[in-house]
Amino acid sequence: MFTRLFENSELFFKNLNRFISRNNNLAELLFLILYSLEQVFLVYFTLKAQKNLEYIISIFIIIFLFTFALQKICLELRTKYLEEILNNTILEKNLIINETQNIYKTNEEMNEIIEELSKDLNKITPNKIKEVKP
Repeated sequence: MFTRLFENSELFFKNLNRFISRNNNLAELLFLILYSLEQVFLVYFTLKAQKNLEYIISIFIIIFLFTFALQKICLELRTKYLEEILNNTILEKNLIINETQNIYKTNEEMNEIIEELSKDLNKITPNKIKEVKP
């Protein structure tokens, strides 16, 4: 039972991470709307209930802090996702650089072999070619 719950929550957070990373502006807009709605509710309830202002403000602060913490977690998820992409990109870049260096080295070796063969070919005169033919 708990295994399935953890698997579902892991899938949820992976999807949330992917959504936030790909749609950062939309996520920021949603948090701004949420903060605005919280403030509207605070104003409404403070005007409506004059007696229990301490409780209303306390509950508002708890909700506000929860929203702030949630936004922080979402931004950390996005940062980790971007760091992972950056690390993968750096790794791919280094692999490409190494492969390019190997290609250059192989190319230099092949050029040296071609030069040696060319020198050997220049040493052969037409008379020597006739001597080799039967």
